[in-house]
Order: sequence, then C-alpha cells, then structure tokens
Amino acid sequence: MNADCICGGVCGQGARRRSRPPAPEAPRHAPAILRGMSLRPNRVALVLLAASLALVYRLTLHPGLASGDSAELQCMSALLGVCHPPGFRFEILAGWLFSRLPIGPSVAWRINLMMVACGVLGCLALHGAVRRITGRILPALVAAATLGFSSVYWAFSTLAEVYVFYGMFLLLAVYATVRFLQGGRAGWLFTAALALGVAVAERPSELAVAPAFLLAVLLARRQPAPHVGRLAAAAALFLLPFVATVSLHLCWYDEQRPWTRDRLLAERVLGRSAEEPGSGVGRLTAALRYCLGLKWTTHAGFDPQETPRDLRQYAWLLSGGGAWTGKQIRKFRGAEPQFPGTSIGAAGLLLALVALLRWKQHPPWVALGLGMFVGNLAFYLWHHPWDNLTFTVPGLAGLALLAGLGAAWQPRGWRSAAWGVLCVAAPLFLLVANYRAVDRSRDPEAQAFAPIRERLLKTDLPRNCVIVGIYWTTVAYRYVLHAEAGRTDIRIVDASPHNWARLANHFVQRGEPTFVTLEGQLDPQTLRRLQQHTEPEFQRVGLGRVDGD
Repeated sequence: MNADCICGGVCGQGARRRSRPPAPEAPRHAPAILRGMSLRPNRVALVLLAASLALVYRLTLHPGLASGDSAELQCMSALLGVCHPPGFRFEILAGWLFSRLPIGPSVAWRINLMMVACGVLGCLALHGAVRRITGRILPALVAAATLGFSSVYWAFSTLAEVYVFYGMFLLLAVYATVRFLQGGRAGWLFTAALALGVAVAERPSELAVAPAFLLAVLLARRQPAPHVGRLAAAAALFLLPFVATVSLHLCWYDEQRPWTRDRLLAERVLGRSAEEPGSGVGRLTAALRYCLGLKWTTHAGFDPQETPRDLRQYAWLLSGGGAWTGKQIRKFRGAEPQFPGTSIGAAGLLLALVALLRWKQHPPWVALGLGMFVGNLAFYLWHHPWDNLTFTVPGLAGLALLAGLGAAWQPRGWRSAAWGVLCVAAPLFLLVANYRAVDRSRDPEAQAFAPIRERLLKTDLPRNCVIVGIYWTTVAYRYVLHAEAGRTDIRIVDASPHNWARLANHFVQRGEPTFVTLEGQLDPQTLRRLQQHTEPEFQRVGLGRVDGD
C-alpha cells in the first residue's frame, strides 16, 4: 500500500482495498475434512507456523520446577503473590489462571506451558504484521520463524520467565500499529497503545523502544496527527496498565503473606532498608518505586570499560559462531555463562541489511524495526547485570521484523531462486543449530531436584522452622513447601554466601529450629559439621540443621 493510501486511511477517508481473488476450493476428490476447509494460503501458513513452533517448543519444554527467577514466578503464580521488582502483575494473573487448568503434572509445568502459548502468539503477531506490510507470505514466515527459533526467544518460550510474556504484547503492538496505519481505524490505535502499555508496565525498560512506534506513525502519514481526543484516549490506555500494576501492588502488599514476610525478615535482620509501603504518600511512593524497578538502577549505567565486552557478547550471539564452535558467551565476573546458540544469525542479519538498504520501500516499518533494535541496545549497554542478554528480546524482534522486510525483495533471473534459498535458510539454520543448545526437556537441575521435591513433600519439618539459603535454591523450596505442601508457617529466607551464617545464627539464638540449604554457599568443613548434627531425613531433602556453634 502506498503512502497516499495510508494517509487517506489515517485521515478517515478510507484506504482503497485491492480486490482479492476468491480462495481456491478443494478438489472434489480431496478428503471430506479438506473439502470443508478454506485453502487460502495465508491461513494455511498461519496454521503451519503455529503448529511448527508449538511442536518444537513442546519438545524442548522444561519438565517442571526450575530455580531462581523462574521458580519464583512459578511459585507466585500459584499463590497469586508478588515477585521481585517490578512485580510482573499481569504475568502473575495469567499464570494463576493457567495454574488452574486441569492439565499436566504440576503447576510449575503449566506455567512453563503458558510460555509456549506466549511465544507462539508473539510470532503469529509478527507474521501478521509483515504479511500486511509486504503482501506476501514468505517474508512473513521468515520474520516469524527467525524470531521464534532464535536462541534467546526460544529458550524463554519453554520456561517460566518474563521476557517472552511482555515480548508478546510488544509484538501485538507492532501488529496493531500496522493495522492502524493501513486502515486508520481508531480501535487499532487503542489496541496498540494498550498492548504497548502492558509491555512497559511489565518491564519499564521497554520505554526504550516506545519511541520507535511514534517514529513509525510520523513517517507513515503526511497529515497532522489524529484528533486530539483519539490521542488522549490512546495515551490513557497506554498508562492504564501501569496504573493497574501499582493498584494491584497496593492491594496485594501484606506483610503477613509469606512471600513478603520472609523478604522483609531478611532485610530487617541485616539492617537494610526494605521497600516497605509505609502509609499515605509514602506508601504510594514505595509502590511506584517497586513497580518501576528502581531498585535495580543502582547497578546500571554506561561504562566505557564494559561496553566493548557487552558488544562482543551481543555480536557473538548474533553471528552464529556458537553453532559451529560450541563456545558459550564469556563469563561475567565468574558468573554462569550466558546464552549459547544463535539469535537471528548471519543470514538473518543479511536480510535485515537488505531492508535497511531498501528502506524507501517501507520507511515506517524499517524505522520501527531499527528503532526497536537501537532502543533495546541502548538499554542493554546501560544495564550491567550478569545476564544482560536475557533483555534482548525486543531488539531481536526488531531485527526479525527487518529480516522479514528484507526477504520481500524480489530479484530477477537466477538470483531469485538463490534469494529464496537464503530466505528459507535463515530460520532453518537457527532451528537446526539451536535445538540442542536450548533444549530444556532434560534439564539437569530439574532432574536433580525432582527426588528432593518428592521427599520434601513427605518430610515432617518442625513447625515454624526457618530455612536459610541462597536465592537460587530457596525459591524452589518455597514453591514446594508454600505452594504445594501449604506449609506457609515455614519461613524461607534468602541469603548470600557472605551473610547466611549471620541470618542463621540470629534465628538459632532466638531458639527457633533453623536449617540451611546444603547447596551453593557452604565450604567443605562447614558442610561436614552440619551433616554431623542433622538427622538423615533432613539431609535427604538437602537441609542441614544449624546448632549455633
């Protein structure tokens, strides 16, 4: 659709619609089920794309309870609780609904399955956007499959996490923006604003990619902006999810609930300033800080010494080098390696480069894809935790959009066939290269903890006892004891390898039964001493009794 048609649709004059030939009918000799179906190629492509992604994600799905933030999300979804800042309220609500489905072996597995649905829906939204921009199916499939089989997006579509959940809303905003600019209907403008608002409310860092949507709107129209009333309504819908997030935080925050009780307990014992709501204006201010995730800004900032390392890591992820050498991303200060495998890949980057060189064909959408990548890259370089690459889903989505636009190029002669092969090779390479790298179906941590979980459900721990351990492990115990066993009387306190002893001794001195997790923070001598004072039934569930010596 040319710029005049877009402008006309936006201004309410109606865009000219191209006449479409009727969908071909199934031959008379086809099976009865096919004769009753519409064989429109776009619908067939959508079904095949959804089925392929769902099958691959299901085959590589994490089998159940995870650790760290994933286990926290699984636990809080079951309890309708509060995660670490910014809280992820909408995902918790969706997870709570999914946890009630009568399928699968456990709540944890159902939350993982929810990520499969989110990953597939996000790719379908990207497919729909590119299909409407280019008018062709192949570029749409290339864009969706390139994103769907990228290692970062794929990995988080098989495990309870936040990145693909808010990424789904970001991609829905892309699709709704395309529909609005091509048809001018206010409903699509409002849908785009609301979807983008949910993505930002779940992860405020997505504000970095929001300007890309505004740029696309400006480049797509020759007339002034829509009516002030429409803009005001869109702005209100954009802000509504964050208002809802803050309201839910104020409603759900209760110091007597186990997840809040245990977190505040550790902060108070260690003498740290906890993000407590207080009262009146102070309560609202604390809620705003929590929902904006401002706690983590103390670790962030542009660092010229770190930037080269960050760029090398990102380049390695995009290059495809990990598929050939098996090398993983470099370690950050001794932490665990980041993502192995490949995202987008060399072929996908080549397609994106073609889109940039041919930007005059689709100026608004090239600007949107590039803006999403650049905005996310800026946040990536500003934010410096050990797991930076986990925040790259919006940037990868922008590159996938560009790859789809590049795949729309139609060279002539023999180059046409070669170009088609390259377009198909981009996502196919990612599928083959990443399968083993991101396969979570036999996750070793899950397999190791599975027997502990079974024994823990049968172990009679002392009432009102305390379990101290590193966060990565204690969240799994919290899921089993609080969400599955209903033992909310047990306090489970997160600690670091440097302060676990201080926390444990505090509770021992108060005469409370105290245990520490035997994994992660203990030196061999301390481990042996704890095992000598711990009953075998508690050792079998990975706990050691602290006697105060």
